[in-house]
Amino acid sequence: MLAFFNVLALFFFINLTYSQTTKCQNRAGGGDADWAILYKAPGQATGKIIEATAAAGDWQDGAQALSNPNQHSFATALQHVVGDNPNVKFLAYNNAP
Repeated sequence: MLAFFNVLALFFFINLTYSQTTKCQNRAGGGDADWAILYKAPGQATGKIIEATAAAGDWQDGAQALSNPNQHSFATALQHVVGDNPNVKFLAYNNAP
């Protein structure tokens, strides 16, 4: 009987959990991409981005500052992961399951 209540409680609490996921976005932040890599040096507002569809070594300048979620691939994908926090100096993020 105790096992039944444990299983019942498990299903009850699963329905109370909440998560928010986003997909990797293309360079402009307007569509899904298989993968993308961003390199941003300290003190820079933008960075260099390479996408799955780009040729090897074809790094492009980021169009917008990383803090601007409009038209930026990583800002769009990470808007639910991090907020405006001046104490964040380094961030590594992987959305692969």
